[in-house]
Amino acid sequence: WSFRPAARIFPLTLGCLVVVLSLVQLVKSGWERGAGDVLDIGMMSTGVEGAGHAARTLLGLAVAFLVIDVCIGLQYAAIAFAAATPIALKVGKRPWLSGAITGAIMAAMVFGLFDQMLDVVWPDSLLLSDNFN
Repeated sequence: WSFRPAARIFPLTLGCLVVVLSLVQLVKSGWERGAGDVLDIGMMSTGVEGAGHAARTLLGLAVAFLVIDVCIGLQYAAIAFAAATPIALKVGKRPWLSGAITGAIMAAMVFGLFDQMLDVVWPDSLLLSDNFN
């Protein structure tokens, strides 16, 4: 919030608009969906073996992402999420290899592209912020 009003009005307005439209879409799809619909891709999850386990795994990954984001930082949470998702979902014959590759790609993107080339200002984490110490 330390940016000038003229500099923060566009990203703040755009962010609020995206949140509002996402909530509208979520509520709309919640009322219109049939039993077992999965998001908007038209697949039916009823009767699919392991659908509940996959949903719980994804929820756990999302919670872990938020905890790591708040405690350590968004860039590290993105890397951990990219590395842990294939392992947790047991993707392919070697999920650990898929996790290592996606984690390495995300680390290269975060530290190479976003930090060095685009100079992204990452939000402060709880543990590393001045307010916590």
